[in-house]
Amino acid sequence: MALQRTETRAWRLHGALLAVLALAGVAAGDDASLTVGDVSWTQTGTTAVLANSRASRAWTIAGTPTGGSVTTTALAAGRGPSLIAGSSDEFTLGLGPLAVDSSQFRLESLTAAAKPQGITASFVFAPLAASGLPLGVSVLREVTLYRDVGVFEITTTLRNATPLPILLSSVSLDEIRGTSPASAEIHAYVGGSDWRDDFRHVAFESGDFDDEGELVRFGTDGGWFFVTERRGGAASRVGRSADRTWAGADFARDLLDLGPLATDPPSYNRLENPLYPVPVRARRILPFAELVLGRVATGVYTGGAEQAPTAYVAYLTRYRQRAFPRQVLLNSFHPWSHGADFNAATMQQQADVAATLGIDTIVLDDQWQGGPGGESGDWQWDAARFPGADPASGKPADIAAYFATRGIKLGLWMSPAEFNGASLTFQRHPQWACIPTGLATSQIADDAGLGVWDMTNPELRAYLSATVDRMIGDWGVSYFKFDFQVWVDCLLHDYNDYEEAFAAWVESLKGAHPEVTFSFDETNDQRMYAFESVARGPSWFENAHAHTLPDGTRVSAPAQLLHDVWMAAPWIPPSTLGVGLFDGGTLDAGYTADLLLPIAALTHMTFWTDLTKLSPQDRATTAWWLGWYHDHASELVALVYRLTEQDPWDGMAGAVFQPWDPVADRGFLFVFRQAGDAPIARLQGLAPGHRYTLTNVRDGSVIGSFDAAALAAGTLDLSALSASSAAVFAVAAE
Repeated sequence: MALQRTETRAWRLHGALLAVLALAGVAAGDDASLTVGDVSWTQTGTTAVLANSRASRAWTIAGTPTGGSVTTTALAAGRGPSLIAGSSDEFTLGLGPLAVDSSQFRLESLTAAAKPQGITASFVFAPLAASGLPLGVSVLREVTLYRDVGVFEITTTLRNATPLPILLSSVSLDEIRGTSPASAEIHAYVGGSDWRDDFRHVAFESGDFDDEGELVRFGTDGGWFFVTERRGGAASRVGRSADRTWAGADFARDLLDLGPLATDPPSYNRLENPLYPVPVRARRILPFAELVLGRVATGVYTGGAEQAPTAYVAYLTRYRQRAFPRQVLLNSFHPWSHGADFNAATMQQQADVAATLGIDTIVLDDQWQGGPGGESGDWQWDAARFPGADPASGKPADIAAYFATRGIKLGLWMSPAEFNGASLTFQRHPQWACIPTGLATSQIADDAGLGVWDMTNPELRAYLSATVDRMIGDWGVSYFKFDFQVWVDCLLHDYNDYEEAFAAWVESLKGAHPEVTFSFDETNDQRMYAFESVARGPSWFENAHAHTLPDGTRVSAPAQLLHDVWMAAPWIPPSTLGVGLFDGGTLDAGYTADLLLPIAALTHMTFWTDLTKLSPQDRATTAWWLGWYHDHASELVALVYRLTEQDPWDGMAGAVFQPWDPVADRGFLFVFRQAGDAPIARLQGLAPGHRYTLTNVRDGSVIGSFDAAALAAGTLDLSALSASSAAVFAVAAE
């Protein structure tokens, strides 16, 4: 396997200390320290420690005749014992048949810098002559620890200051030589709800392994975990060899992403390298350039397996995931799609009702744009559907002002990475297209257009940024739904370059417009789901509730929604999933608003319905739940424990979810009974010895006072719930 390699240290010589240190002007060899909140950096002649109240990591800097050698020698949760069994390398680079680990590099510099919410330690490594790498190659490794979370955020960058390209076939982004034995729980994620339903695959390993996965947890009641900020796919890897554990990527495993051209199981649109381990694909670092190899969250936990996602989600939602407004949406794609009724008059009617219910934003989906000079790629209003726009002055269509008078925000669909072959922008800048793929796909007839831009082109990205700036500044757009991402090879740039250019472009938008939400259509696999997407915002996760069980039975909309939430929790906040509400006649089928709205409250709440057709009773129920949601949205957006083990997809099994704030020691209990027995709720994350009051949020009735042990044991009686119903309880420490 590309990330497995022979362990050897025979050539490592122990000699006089030589470490180049620079910290806020402190001279090499001097002791240094830095503190931000509960985060501290401590440097002595031979060690460096980055720690806070929840985690600590220590490095030993051993002197050799060729320079300082760095290894991780301690990793602990809080003030607990070290989880390290032996000195751990920091990374491994796969260069075709060769694997070069960090022991074959010397420490060139080490700095630490304060951030508003933590400390970043920056290690720069230069290769030893024995590594086989040329002079001018270096690795930058940035390790950040934030306040009050037990997760180290690690970003690795390979720099090539040589006149020759470097081909990288694999990389481990972090490594820990852990105490053994340690069980391993692996999560491999997929998107693509258009064709599939298996959004998370969980495996357990007790020996050596090299598995597809973006997440791996080692240990039982305590240990460590890695979460790589990658999309699902064969190249995403986690593994263990003896006591060495790691997470990273094996780029050689990929061949192509077939996008919407392949929709059948078992592989769907994934095409793996049939010649592996012969590397058909590798990352290319061009001369005098650098490549960010990836980001990994390395965390520690103690007190039970549920404390691992508790630590990760705290890091994700407090620090990594840029905050986005928690709002209630109506999206025009359901039920109007591209039909003639998708027009200003229809959407004005929707805005009138939306304003009475508590809906914040109406997103106009595909085909708000169009006409001469307005197609995808030009991004101007379709005057036939939405009149009143004046591109010369920047005036938007009249619908924008109408929404504003109703207190409704404007959201727009956009396929920024693609274009319509009729667009003026493409005709003026054909060199921006991805050659040859994007030119070929632009000939496919489609309303939106399927031509593919080359996202690695800086001129194109500048144009797209200016377009988004225009929409926000001139039209007041506060929400974007980005769609049609498909990663393709463009001449010298492979599809990994393309994907990373798109993700970096989104990051730049979020930095420039923190008040705007950018969401991503993840209904095709191998776009950005899971963690590459979740780190940047919410998703349009479902396209339609038209799924079937293996026996051909239609999956009910409530069961599909519960399945989506169940698949995400607890590592992925369900509040990032846009999954649809009130679509396809779900209310007419007998499912009540009091069942559907609590499910939606756990998600990125998005209506898929004609609001004018809601009955007075459903309008009243909807308005109540949306009012409750607005009051409590901030308490629902982070950690959600999944308390039931059986997938609710069959429409029989119940489901229980527990949004929880471990610091405040309170949260909610969402209970859903389907056609089967009432579920059993065994609450997690409770403080031992505490008592909790449970209150029904719908009617304010107090269910009772319970001690933590009883709630954790599942003694709460939920049998009074009728079939196809829901209950939401506030849980607060007394």
